[in-house]
Order: sequence, then C-alpha cells, then structure tokens
Amino acid sequence: MSLFVYKGGKQVSDLKIVRAQPVVNPATKAAIVAGYKTLGLKDHETLTVTAKSSGKEKEVYHSLLNTPFGKNAGFLHSDFGAGGVSSFVVTDGVVQPTLTIHLG
Repeated sequence: MSLFVYKGGKQVSDLKIVRAQPVVNPATKAAIVAGYKTLGLKDHETLTVTAKSSGKEKEVYHSLLNTPFGKNAGFLHSDFGAGGVSSFVVTDGVVQPTLTIHLG
C-alpha cells in the first residue's frame, strides 16, 4: 500500500484491485474451498462471484466478503474511499489459490 501511495503518487481511493497470492489465511482458504464446493467447480476452474450475483453465487460472495481479506477490502472502502468490493476472482485452484478482489 505504501508503494502505491508514496512511491506511485496515487490515492488509496484510486485502488481498484487487491490480490493475495497464494492465500494462506485458514479462514479465507476454507471459504474458498467451500465456495468451490457450493458452486460445483473443479479445483482448477476459476471462481468468480460479484456483488450483483444471486442464488448460490451471492452466498459465496458474502462468505468471501466476511473473510479477513474481504473485511480488509471493505475497510479500504469505508476508511479511504476506495470502491466497495465489486467481485472476487479465485484462480490457481484450491491448494494455493490466488484471490483477486476488485473494488469499485
């Protein structure tokens, strides 16, 4: 974050993507694994859920939003004016997943 703001000359409100690679936080990883199961995805497929999702996708969105990564992204919105969490994208499978959080 400091590189983005101080070295890059950007404001936190300009932030559009937050990425964790690989996800090692147990709560977040458990939510990812559960999301794959809920949506019937194979572990090599990409999981994408948005704030506008409905049904099972919306459940997975809220599950990820309530993880430490989702909550921290929410703080970027509430504390610094970055956009709210518009989507979560999980790639690289469930063993060492990459979580990309889109803001705005």
